[in-house]
Order: sequence, then structure tokens, then C-alpha cells
Amino acid sequence: MSTTLCTSIKGDVEFMISHHWLKEGSVQVLISVLNSSEALISKQRQQELKDQNLKTLLSDNHLNLSYDEFFNLKSVPEKQISLSHTENVCVSFMTQKSSTHFYGIDIESSDRKISPRVEQWILRNHALHSDPLIAWIRWEAYFKANAKLKEFNSDEKKIIPQFEEIYFKRFCICLCLLQDID
Repeated sequence: MSTTLCTSIKGDVEFMISHHWLKEGSVQVLISVLNSSEALISKQRQQELKDQNLKTLLSDNHLNLSYDEFFNLKSVPEKQISLSHTENVCVSFMTQKSSTHFYGIDIESSDRKISPRVEQWILRNHALHSDPLIAWIRWEAYFKANAKLKEFNSDEKKIIPQFEEIYFKRFCICLCLLQDID
């Protein structure tokens, strides 16, 4: 279940904040779309979108955005974040940090073509979904969540993955939650 909290436009960027409820709690997701005729934008502009997303989620436009080796913001260590982008869209995720819940997010265009080689690899090694694109998005989100898990040296713990796909315009976003069940 999800509910849109607000939509706003700042300059050439449209923001949509959505609040999502997974079985184990709630998270905030911010989707920003650069309203540009360009299908692909520069790496610098993508980074600016990701930075603006985080500042918007944290309600602090002057926040220092430096990260540690686990991609945690040094200025707000109590928050868990995950970022992804494709084309002219950026998605950011934020929730309270936990030692039992680990999140990752990914976004892809719904018309993205997965190469046959990658499709075979993802379907053979990671049975996350029968659709290759959904399997790929889930694997990317899972990979990011698993990196957060490693921060707590939780390799030996029993983990149950949960996935939620969110469709926004022509994009598919996947939230992954790895929950420690020990």
C-alpha cells in the first residue's frame, strides 16, 4: 500500500514524495523527474538530482552530503538511504537505520532491454522473478540492501527478502527489504 504525500515542481524538476508501507514498517521514497527533452542527462546533472532528493527528504538544503564506505550520510548517521537513477529520473529512499532491516532501491525504464547474456545470468543465478526486467531490478535493489546488511556483519543471519514494485510513469521502481529473522 502506498500514498502520495506531495507533488511539487522546482525549476525544471518535478518531485513526488510517496510514503510506502511494507510489512515491517514505513519508508519514504522521493522520485524526481528532470523535465527535459533530453532522454539522457549528464552524470553531473544526475548527481545534482540525487543530492537534491536527499536534501528534500531531510528538509535541509544546506546539508553536507559526504558519505562513508557503506554509503551512509556522515551528517545523519541515524538514517538509511538508497539511491538510483536512469535516464532523467532519480529515486531516493530514506528510513531510520536499523540493525534488523536493510533496504535497497532501483529504478529502470519499463522499456529497457536486458541483454540475452545478462538475462540468462540473472534468471539462472537469481530466481527473483520470471520477467527478466523485474528480476534485474530486484537483483539491483537486493544488491544495495545486502551492502547495508554487511555493514552490521550480518552474513551469518537468516534473511527474508521482500520486494515491492512501484510503477511511476514509464518506470519501474523496486524496494527491497532484507529482514533479519534471528
